[in-house]
Amino acid sequence: MVRDEQWNGLWLEDRFYFYRWDWKDVKDIEDELESIRMRAEETGDRLWRPWVQRRVELCFPPGWQTDTPGQETRSIFGTVRDVIGFTLPARSIVQLLTKSDYEIELQQVLGLKEPGLIGKDLHYWRRCALFAQDLITRESWVPDVEIGLKTGKAIWRPNLEREQDMEIFYRLAEGMSASSLAMVGRDEARLTWRTPEEALFSFLIAIVDSSVRDRMNLKEQPWKDLVMPRDMLEDRVAAMWWKSVKSPQAAVNFAASTQEIEQLAADIQSWIKAYHPLRSPQETAELRLGVRLSVDSEEEQQQEDLSQQPIWRLHVFLQPADDLSLYIPVEEIWQEERSETRWFHRRFRHIQEVLRRKLKEASRAYPPLGRLLEVSEVDGIVLNTQDAYQFLLRYAQILMDGGVVVELPSWWTAAGRRRLGVKLSLANRLEAQLEEGSANVTQSRFGLEQLLQFDAQVAVGDEPISFEELEMLTRLQQPLVQFRGQWLEINPADVERAVHFLKDRTSVEMTLGELMHLAAESTEGLAEFDGIPVSGYELPSRLRTFLDGDWMLQMKERDVPDNLHGTLRTYQVTGFQWLASMRDLGFGICLADDMGLGKTVQIISLLLDTDWNALREAAHQQQAAMGPALIICPTSLLGNWHRELARFAPDLRVYIHHGSARPQEDDFIREVHDYDVILSTYNLVGRDESTFRRLRWTYLILDEAQNIKNEHAKQTQSILRLRSDYRVAVTGTPVENRLSELWSIFRFLNPGFLGSASNFRTRFALPIERDHDEAKMDRLKRLVAPFVLRRVKTDPNISKDLPDKIETKAYCNLTKEQAALYQTTVRGMLEQIETAEGMKRKGFVMASLTKLKQICDHPALFLQDEQSHEKRSGKMEQLLDLVRSIRDAGEAVLIFTQYVKMGHMLVEQLRAESTLTPLFLHGGVPKKDRDTMVEQFQRPDGPDIFVLSVKAGGVGLNLTRANHVIHFDRWWNPAVENQATDRAFRIGQTRNVQVHKLICTGTLEERIDEMIESKRALSEQVVGSGEMWITELSTAHLRSLLELREEAIEEEDSENGEYAT
Repeated sequence: MVRDEQWNGLWLEDRFYFYRWDWKDVKDIEDELESIRMRAEETGDRLWRPWVQRRVELCFPPGWQTDTPGQETRSIFGTVRDVIGFTLPARSIVQLLTKSDYEIELQQVLGLKEPGLIGKDLHYWRRCALFAQDLITRESWVPDVEIGLKTGKAIWRPNLEREQDMEIFYRLAEGMSASSLAMVGRDEARLTWRTPEEALFSFLIAIVDSSVRDRMNLKEQPWKDLVMPRDMLEDRVAAMWWKSVKSPQAAVNFAASTQEIEQLAADIQSWIKAYHPLRSPQETAELRLGVRLSVDSEEEQQQEDLSQQPIWRLHVFLQPADDLSLYIPVEEIWQEERSETRWFHRRFRHIQEVLRRKLKEASRAYPPLGRLLEVSEVDGIVLNTQDAYQFLLRYAQILMDGGVVVELPSWWTAAGRRRLGVKLSLANRLEAQLEEGSANVTQSRFGLEQLLQFDAQVAVGDEPISFEELEMLTRLQQPLVQFRGQWLEINPADVERAVHFLKDRTSVEMTLGELMHLAAESTEGLAEFDGIPVSGYELPSRLRTFLDGDWMLQMKERDVPDNLHGTLRTYQVTGFQWLASMRDLGFGICLADDMGLGKTVQIISLLLDTDWNALREAAHQQQAAMGPALIICPTSLLGNWHRELARFAPDLRVYIHHGSARPQEDDFIREVHDYDVILSTYNLVGRDESTFRRLRWTYLILDEAQNIKNEHAKQTQSILRLRSDYRVAVTGTPVENRLSELWSIFRFLNPGFLGSASNFRTRFALPIERDHDEAKMDRLKRLVAPFVLRRVKTDPNISKDLPDKIETKAYCNLTKEQAALYQTTVRGMLEQIETAEGMKRKGFVMASLTKLKQICDHPALFLQDEQSHEKRSGKMEQLLDLVRSIRDAGEAVLIFTQYVKMGHMLVEQLRAESTLTPLFLHGGVPKKDRDTMVEQFQRPDGPDIFVLSVKAGGVGLNLTRANHVIHFDRWWNPAVENQATDRAFRIGQTRNVQVHKLICTGTLEERIDEMIESKRALSEQVVGSGEMWITELSTAHLRSLLELREEAIEEEDSENGEYAT
């Protein structure tokens, strides 16, 4: 509400505007303004010379009110007002408003004869000007950049680092009137309203900048104590800004990209480290409600009198999300009288309103917190022991799930929690079994069935307690008691079972496998034996190290076999020693090193660390049909294994069981008798099971062990029925799609260790894959860690052998033909699944996903026609452009696709483009031709384009000549894609590997891309997911996932963009 005849002031970006509200007549306007100008000249004061008449339309923020008591008022807010007046620059304003008699001079110039006709906002701006003048007098300024739309402007701004200055600034902002936030413009909906802080800071910047540059005209150098960092001086934009900072002339905008300007602002802030009220994080930091449970310190000292009731307190505080070390007690918040709260170096706005809102939300989950809305003198809630126990047991987790910070006593955490239970101390000596020997048939090995004997005592944590102490705890009948100086949870049922246990037994027996499950569960405090919690273990250091998955710290060093023709890297030596050590202990083991780290040569070293003659002699004496090592691998890797064995272990005699003329039954036994290593494939093991079962194999080694992921497949069942002394699984991805595959591998390695399939699914697979249960994940990792050795290329000791791998995503548009086919397919699928259920619905979804991926690749792939022209497919065009640029740079490329027909089309188009026929490897290529292709590509003068199907070329090949890898279509499984990429990104590569992933924008490919990234992270935590998750989605979710977005369709002359990820 404002009075018509009142004069007001408004800061408009670069000038101060004096205006009145209503003028009755245009002639009155002109006459009055001319009179004002003449009276200003009569004063003889130079500050009035830049006087400029101006007429503007001002828009006021809706809902704001101002107060002019005792005067006629009317509402103007939320409306546009046409007002007229005059403007003065910042230099004149500071001269005028800092005069002691500014009001008299202003009344004289404006011709005001009545008091009260100068608005309160003008008096407000005088206070702001005086504050600016004080900052200038103290030289409290710093250089900075004003960020515009692809422009920057060098400025001198106030330095508000002093606490007193910040206090004045925020008090002035709080006192700003509504009219001071008006903006020029008619369209209220399109205006972005300034905050009081923004309006005030703009005013202060203008005055400070003007004053600093005036000093420069007097040959002063305000920057003389500033030393610009060298990296900024070398930056083009920073150098341009610095030149403008030191200029006495008013700065003008300079052009730069938004990213460059924002980076400059960040660099300046990092350099000068001066508080900026609009950019510093204090004003925008999210505040979170927190609670902390404690017991009165006086009560903690009463250790002797266990019957005394303690006093528990639940302290409540607010905490900024970006600073977990800061606690603001509610008591301090309630006492704050300002809207802006300071706490140490931080400042928060309207903190009381935030606290009320947070308390109301949290009290729905834990009603006692509502008391703090009624009582403001305390910082928390007083609880009795029963209430404190219920809070710990039930409400703490509910509050945490609701976003409340809950700090629990250390004795309640998993690490510090002590339970009443049984302590197990290993009684039998295991030194002999834990010593490693060499591979032979007579050694008494350790193994998961090793029987262990334990002495058992009732204990609190690791401290045994007597029967009398146990009875005393029973009599207290309290859920929380202080025992031997620490707080302890007492469960009456646990106490009763412990009493019976002490009366009945003092020792227990279990196998090593059972101990490993107990140890894994004990990390969560869930381990139990016969219904009694296991509170602790006393184990030999070597056994404890093994349980922790750190056996490499205890295993003995052994020499690499002398007959290995080659030199192992340090990490490969460690891998060999681990394999040999675990073999000697009698465990099935999994070598799961990343692709390209040399798993094959480590296995060969293990085979060479075997006394084959002694094994044969022992088998002969026992009249046992002892077989050599059997290595089972995919057909595509037979040649690779044969070559690697010949290269690194020429002393080993190798036999390949493959081909239509392969021997069977007795002929097979006679044939392999004098060989050390037998190579065969997964398919042939299923076909020739009876032949393979005739022997007990020394080693049974599965390469690419994920091939036994289907427990019901014939080849898996056949492999599980084979007999062997030592079992090794080799894979670059121990969990490729589902945790059930991890179970299948462990069923082969250590049968029964992870339980039955249904039990494993209930205990681990469902909680981890469906509910993302981290505790279950940690327990499973603890169980499998002792038997799995996995190193990745990014390990510090390995990454130095490989160049960086750079991944980019190339986004492609669909052609109109592709878009029409895509939309029709989606529409048809949604109609089909609307009424379908169960497996039928899943079948419709999976079939449609395949169709959609084919459409994204090329219409000819979906329609099964022979017109493979590039113009029909946006992705094909993108690929040809990409390959063209790669070949122009003299580099080589691998191109992966899921579909053999798509591979043929790629070859056809690439041949037409370059007159050179690319190599093409797919499942139908014979082994001999496959090896020839690899050799051709690896030659410096060989073909520079190699097209591969993902399944045929995704594993086992070394193609390091390529430093570009293109995934033409997505497998939607990070493990498979990484394996394919690793054909080029492996040891021996001397250049950076560029990985290009082609994605059709606006389609399911783009929307699933994010899921691929999340699954890659999940896979590295021992779990992954395939495509079946899509079939579980509701129809509505499927529609949002699959439907084509408008931007997907290719426009004329459009270009596909590629962006680094």
